[in-house]
Amino acid sequence: MSIWRLGQIKKEDIKSFNKEKKLAFDWMNKNINYKKEKDLKKFNGWTCINPWINEAKKDDIVFLVSKYNYAGVAVILDEYHYKTYDFEIKERELPGIPVKFIHLLAEPIEHNFNIRHTNPRTFCKINQFGFDIQEIMKFIKDNFPSEYRLVLDTINKLEPERFHRITRVCWNTNGWTEPSGRLGKATTDSHEKKYGFGHEEWLLNTSRVINGYQYGFLEPIRKFQKKYEGNIFNLLLFTRNSIEGINYWVGQLNEVEVLNVEQAKKALVVFKTRGVLENMRSQLSALSLDGNKLINEYLKERDIVNVRFKVSEIQNIFEEPIPVQSEDERISSLYYVLLPWNGDLNIEEIKENIGDYFLTGNKGKKKLKGKAKANYKSKSKEIDLTHNLISDAMMDYLIKKYGEDKVRRECRVIGNNRIDIVVRENNMDIFYEIKTYPHLITSLRYALGQLIEYSCFPNTRKAKQFYLVSNIKADQKFINYILHLNKLFGFNLGYICFDIESESIIQII
Repeated sequence: MSIWRLGQIKKEDIKSFNKEKKLAFDWMNKNINYKKEKDLKKFNGWTCINPWINEAKKDDIVFLVSKYNYAGVAVILDEYHYKTYDFEIKERELPGIPVKFIHLLAEPIEHNFNIRHTNPRTFCKINQFGFDIQEIMKFIKDNFPSEYRLVLDTINKLEPERFHRITRVCWNTNGWTEPSGRLGKATTDSHEKKYGFGHEEWLLNTSRVINGYQYGFLEPIRKFQKKYEGNIFNLLLFTRNSIEGINYWVGQLNEVEVLNVEQAKKALVVFKTRGVLENMRSQLSALSLDGNKLINEYLKERDIVNVRFKVSEIQNIFEEPIPVQSEDERISSLYYVLLPWNGDLNIEEIKENIGDYFLTGNKGKKKLKGKAKANYKSKSKEIDLTHNLISDAMMDYLIKKYGEDKVRRECRVIGNNRIDIVVRENNMDIFYEIKTYPHLITSLRYALGQLIEYSCFPNTRKAKQFYLVSNIKADQKFINYILHLNKLFGFNLGYICFDIESESIIQII
């Protein structure tokens, strides 16, 4: 499969596209009998037809992009079959290729790409003359978000390796929310061996969410920052425990955007305001690691953050890494680079396709060892900074809604156990438990037991309703789980997604 670009698009061309549903060789002039011409190369655009005659195939993709304008995207429905009379077109319709448009504008708009050629009628491969597919995909995503997914899915279906990559992240036992120390880190010469940490260790720390995007760092991107800047990737992540010598799948992040310097600088301003950088240094110091190595004189801004992705993508990361099968050849290198991947691995199958859970258990009366063995598996870690930010903003929100006299925080119930927030309305209470684990299912697992105990122990019911509160938007699977629990056990459980920046509820179940 090939991806092409159709040169200079004019408003009248789009009208023709809409009418004919094909891309015509409109450099030809109906008043000229080309069959009688001895030198076709003297005509502007003659060289355009050659690749279409010899190379264009069914299902190829065509971007309608000129040097200055963007007009849409099409898929070729049938190959172009050259006929000798195509050059004898006097008083005849222009020859062309039938296509299906998956995005077509009413008129072209400017794109500001750096396209170097000046041929006004060039048909060329996508990577020729300074035209970059990542650049145009980012342009579509920013300007036509409703069409972006369709275009991306079309490309991924036909040529997935363009956007899919496998990449390594440093070993971490805190779920990539904070550093976990030197244990298990790389033993080869690297930043993590020298200083005891990698900047990916905060990859899933949601105190880094800005306008719905999680900002993080990936070492393979840093190595080729200028090359990848502005690119968008679907990344399958793996890690390696150097003590065990075992590789683990971490999960998948889709539509990971590589930041430019200005984007990284703006993110750091927010980080400093929220106390994120100070918190990162404190976490390193607690592990006897040097927090001054967060930003060095060479890497600066993008040593802290060089990618961003939708915060919802965190739910595609496994709660605990899953061992890579020894015969799996996808991981062709242990270096921190972007490895090729055709998108053939289904993370849901890795996570869930285990068959009968009973059969995965052990038979017999074999005794467990009396002494626990060191376990280097990833552990879920709540993000304290995000918890505090949500708690402060949620309190302000609820006070505005119910009034200061009806809202309390850190309410003591059993022993020294405390409910994060309680609203008392008409002598009936609503409990709010804030959890900031990277995975909503983990947050619910820890919150549900607390909410039931605080409300019902030993034989009472203090709350008419209770809510889990976090800053991650629930997907349909999580919503169905909440509804199922309520129906199955008679809970009155809800979920609130609270946005720190707007200080408002953006989802409630």
